[in-house]
Amino acid sequence: MQAYWKNDSLIFIGNTGPQNGWNNTIQRYRSTYNTADKMGQLTFNVLNLEFLSKKSCSVLGRWDLKRPVGNVGGYFTLIFRKTAEGWKIVYDHTS
Repeated sequence: MQAYWKNDSLIFIGNTGPQNGWNNTIQRYRSTYNTADKMGQLTFNVLNLEFLSKKSCSVLGRWDLKRPVGNVGGYFTLIFRKTAEGWKIVYDHTS
């Protein structure tokens, strides 16, 4: 969660719909991946990275999660914004 913007305006969209805010997003992760078997080994493959301005970029990629309780994967679109804390994810749509 260190890569995410720690702000109430963060938007995460997953299979259960939109989630607003950093605190709500981390609670979703904690409840979804609450055991080591559910966490597994996560890998990313960036398919496209495009700078939208000097302070924002979009990333399209694939994610794969290998785990004992069954492998899963899908695609994601991220919007990064350059903040005082560095580049942070402000929008994440993962399927």
